[in-house]
Amino acid sequence: MAKSTQVQKTPKAAPPSVETAMPDFMKGLQGQGTENLGMKDIETPRLKLLQMTSKECVEHEGASPGMWWHTVLEKPFPKELVGVPLFIDIRYLLWRPLDDGGGILARADDAMHWSPPNIAFKVKINKKTKEVIWRTAKTVAESGLDQWGTYDPDDPSSQPAATLMYNIVMALPDYPEVGPSVVTFQRTGVPIAKKLGGKLKLAKAPSYGIKFMMSHTAETNNADQTYLVPKMTMAGYVTDQNQFNEYKELYELFKKIGVNVKDLEGAQEDEPATGTGSAGDKDSKDY
Repeated sequence: MAKSTQVQKTPKAAPPSVETAMPDFMKGLQGQGTENLGMKDIETPRLKLLQMTSKECVEHEGASPGMWWHTVLEKPFPKELVGVPLFIDIRYLLWRPLDDGGGILARADDAMHWSPPNIAFKVKINKKTKEVIWRTAKTVAESGLDQWGTYDPDDPSSQPAATLMYNIVMALPDYPEVGPSVVTFQRTGVPIAKKLGGKLKLAKAPSYGIKFMMSHTAETNNADQTYLVPKMTMAGYVTDQNQFNEYKELYELFKKIGVNVKDLEGAQEDEPATGTGSAGDKDSKDY
């Protein structure tokens, strides 16, 4: 008898609820037992928006497109989720095209300096039918890889070879025991992150005092592929002072040590990318 090729879904429990709050007798003992851990040892998990093509929707019971997936807990969260922006991290990544194997070739975690610098990468684009050379320099600006037309030097309308990425660390008020998680914005998500940043800049309250409803909307790219992008809608303020003080402490911590994103490599497959742009896309310099 032929074996079934159907992927079996793994049952997963629902996201933690506020009923599993930490007992009062543990309060005031935060940090004990982890004294030898530095921030280089700690990674902030990602919350990624599940796509129609996401493997999690096939492999895990209860996961469906439009839900938020916690990459460490491996659990789906609701399609509408309240989040509070604690800190915004901006960087550039130079991805090897997925058709050429994928992965990170170089990174500028400070959004300025390439690591490694001054390296030439030979990559295959357009489904491995064409080879091009991408060269880093000391800085992103010097390399020019953040400019339109560098993905495919023969096509001025092609996207930048380097991908601008906004990593927004979010607290989840409805799931306080989960801890901060990162929502990543890249490619078509960059204008959304910039719009959110504009709202936060104009707000009279600090970012860690403002709640946003995290949901999604559907978009279509140049290859006529439909995918989901995050949607952030202001949903009021943090009214509990203890909670506000906690978020302030977290903000100050991330401001001091930066953000080490867990499973950053997995972000390459968060949404489809074709390597080409359009006049509408160029209204924003960054892709």
